[in-house]
Amino acid sequence: MVRVSNSGTRFVGRTAELTDLLQGAERARSGTSTAALLVGDAGVGKTRVLSEYTEASRVGRVIAGGCLALGVEGLPFAPFVAALRQLVRAVRVSQPEVLEGVVELPRLIPELGAVRDESRDGRARLFEEVLTLLEQAAEPDGLAVIIEDAHWADHSTRDLLVFLIHNLGSARVHLLVSCRSDDLHRRHPMRRLLPELSRLPEVSLIDLEPLNKEEVAEQAKAIRGQALDPSALDEVYRRSGGNPLFVESLVEQGDCQVGDLPETARDLLLGPVDALDGQARAVVNAASVAGERASHELLAAIAPVPPDALDSALRSAIDANILRVEGTMFVFRHALLSEAVCDMLLPGERVRLHQACADALEQGAGQLPPNRLPARIARHRYAAHDLPAALTASWQAAKAAWNAHAYPEQLSMLERVLELWPQVPDAVERIGNPRSYVLKAAAGAATNSGDPARGIAFASQGLDELTGGILDELQADQIPELDASSIAHLLHQRGHAYKENGEDRATDDLRAALRILPCGSPSRPMLTATLAEDLIHRREFDDARRVAEEALGLARESGDKRTEARVLTALGRYHGIDLGECDVGLEMLRRARDLAVAEERPVTELRVAHATSVVLRMNNRMQQGLDEAWAAVHRAREVNLDGSPMLDVISCLRDMGRTAEAEHYAAQARRTVRSARWRGTLGALRALIAWERGNLAEARQHLATSARDLPLDTAMPIYIAQNSTVESVLLQAEGRLTEARAKLESLLEGPVAGAERDIIHTWDIIELGSDLWHVAVRERESVGPEDWAAFRIRLLDLAESIPVRGPAAEAMAATTQAALSEDPALTLRHAESALDLCHISGRPTWAAQQLIYRLEATAEMGDLAAAQGHVPEVLSFLDKYELGRWRLRLTEVCARLGLSLRDEPSVPHANPAGLTPREIEVLRLLAEGRTNREIGESLFIAPKTVSVHVSNLLAKLDVPNRSAAAAKAAELDLGTPQPTS
Repeated sequence: MVRVSNSGTRFVGRTAELTDLLQGAERARSGTSTAALLVGDAGVGKTRVLSEYTEASRVGRVIAGGCLALGVEGLPFAPFVAALRQLVRAVRVSQPEVLEGVVELPRLIPELGAVRDESRDGRARLFEEVLTLLEQAAEPDGLAVIIEDAHWADHSTRDLLVFLIHNLGSARVHLLVSCRSDDLHRRHPMRRLLPELSRLPEVSLIDLEPLNKEEVAEQAKAIRGQALDPSALDEVYRRSGGNPLFVESLVEQGDCQVGDLPETARDLLLGPVDALDGQARAVVNAASVAGERASHELLAAIAPVPPDALDSALRSAIDANILRVEGTMFVFRHALLSEAVCDMLLPGERVRLHQACADALEQGAGQLPPNRLPARIARHRYAAHDLPAALTASWQAAKAAWNAHAYPEQLSMLERVLELWPQVPDAVERIGNPRSYVLKAAAGAATNSGDPARGIAFASQGLDELTGGILDELQADQIPELDASSIAHLLHQRGHAYKENGEDRATDDLRAALRILPCGSPSRPMLTATLAEDLIHRREFDDARRVAEEALGLARESGDKRTEARVLTALGRYHGIDLGECDVGLEMLRRARDLAVAEERPVTELRVAHATSVVLRMNNRMQQGLDEAWAAVHRAREVNLDGSPMLDVISCLRDMGRTAEAEHYAAQARRTVRSARWRGTLGALRALIAWERGNLAEARQHLATSARDLPLDTAMPIYIAQNSTVESVLLQAEGRLTEARAKLESLLEGPVAGAERDIIHTWDIIELGSDLWHVAVRERESVGPEDWAAFRIRLLDLAESIPVRGPAAEAMAATTQAALSEDPALTLRHAESALDLCHISGRPTWAAQQLIYRLEATAEMGDLAAAQGHVPEVLSFLDKYELGRWRLRLTEVCARLGLSLRDEPSVPHANPAGLTPREIEVLRLLAEGRTNREIGESLFIAPKTVSVHVSNLLAKLDVPNRSAAAAKAAELDLGTPQPTS
């Protein structure tokens, strides 16, 4: 078991915090993963609390790693690498089966074997393998994973940390993270992340406060062996502010009651350093530059002391409690002390030590694994102002980060290369590539990091440099072959970034790239496949078919099975959904699956399964689509991939009206769906299910969870569209119809529209928008009627632009026509037609809407008796499928039309004073003394709409106020007047 070192003094003042951590460990041991965020100022005792936890907890294993001050400059996943290496050494002896089949972990732990070829999903697979390793290594007695100094965490470490917190589930793992709060400036990434994580039920936030005066006295007594004089205690407490590290430094000064006490934290920390002799001070200086851990060999190479004096100098530093020994490494007692020593060095001294560190590391003195070495060398070369060597080392560090799927750190190193490029005359020779190649790599790293806008900027800069800004004017035969290949790859990268950023310009770049790319290039099959996918996505089907066939031919000619499977998947979905050729599409998808299985590409295999399930569902083969989705779930479990196929299962169950089952599996999926984008999608899907079941408050909670899992200010447009669609649904349910329309209009008209050309999502927007217009017209929204008319026309135009092929599309088109018909007779005709199609398609949620449209249109045509006769049928249908939101709609419609929800039909009545059925309902409730808000809640309409109804009925009754209206209601036998406010 790996243990955190103890400082050797009495543990003071942290009993409650330690108890919380130990209770979390016990919960983890019992089978419920927990996480603790330990936050406090520097020196407040976070490491000491973790040390005591390590000694006292009953978990079977404890592993630990610390973040590095140079985190954002490289060394991705640094604390996890340190911790996992400890774990790998342990399980190799006791649980060797845990390490069988790992593919991506060798990127972090090279001793596990060779690294396989790069894959687009390697980062996700890496995270999953880390999760699985922790889950299995935690059996049977639990595992504690300690990550210290998260304020220095690199981007990839933060991503992995969030992933684990969200997905450990029932694993017997206790995750403990310490973070220095006084380092969290306003824009620090942990500043937003901490409160988001602390809201999760499995996470506890422990804020370490300074010690009180009594606790300071206890700590001082433990250090000195006797109690401080009251006046000295007052002075120590005042100067230290209760910070344990500062208390220790003050009390160790000697006689606390005489002489001047240090005024600053730096003076406190440097006091013992100043007392060292020259050689010991030189060794400490060298250690402060070397990094958070320094080997004896490294210190011997860089410290300016004779070899025979090194050991005695180190002993002096250890005796003075400045350095301590951890295994074969020397570390500072506290990170603050290292920082203070380094800050005191003269500029020239600091530069010489950094240069010496880089030289020694290149000669193998640092005991660092090969995949961690480049970033460390890059840091030292840059700090030493050795710009040529810094450029070379930064390039190597970028490649190491790419190999570890640490794309943010790769981008950081590439930006360093670009920064140094103008200052290094032989930059091309040093990295073996022109600057345009670096810009292409930076564009890819930015896009892979979730920032496609920066990817576009990098690729555009590279294109401008290669073409002099006249790319559009160049012909392919005017460009040398080498430059042509570079330009084509930059265009491909920019096209991909445009697509990820939701911009329509992707197609132009991809076409230009193919035009310029030399004919024999091995990149042509994949580039052609990318263009085919984009054209299908944009529904430019004539070109798409031609380009897809070309991509298939190129892939088969070159033996590129992966690209062939990718094209067949896109074509299969296109034929099965857009063309309505189900059997043709399924045959293509079968061939794609066979290729993926033969090539051992499980991620591609699952993509094929998703497309197959969607094709089946869009062709009314709902049960087969559900079976396919379940098969994908089981396959994902076999190969230890993300549980995202469960989203297909949940979607299918929802469509089939099995909303209770859908919610059951959605709650379970929260533990198995691992990636942020799919967790965000799951939250949005759970919101829709809650809405279907009539629970608006729960729907709001799930949508908020989705936004936390995938913050919309950093999400790609496709996920912005996803959540905006759900938001519009909930706004409509809350009666905020104009706001709901604005949300949908933003999807139809904004930049997201370019990314959201998928036919299914487009139909979703049309369906939701049509129902919104239908409700708004019947509620007689008083604001901007011309806007509602324009909205209707936009929806009709969009619906007409989509080819209606296949049974599901036919049902969607019919429901849209029913919703957008202004004539009740047309609404009735289309609703009955749509109802038949919805029943055939096996989608009760669609059928419920049409049942209500039919009832509503019948009443609006004046046949209230026939409309009343439909009520029991609709009620029975809605109760069968637990469609609570449509039952609320039925209640509102019946109240507006003067129908009864009871089984026996009501007697149609003449409306007095020309009041509409809805105005009569409002008047009855007004006569009972209800406020507008209460009337709205009773009738499931917005208070603003109630106000409009009240104004109208006051005018029709020719009365001045609510009290007079209540009296009039009594005269008309519509209610008994009550005191009104």
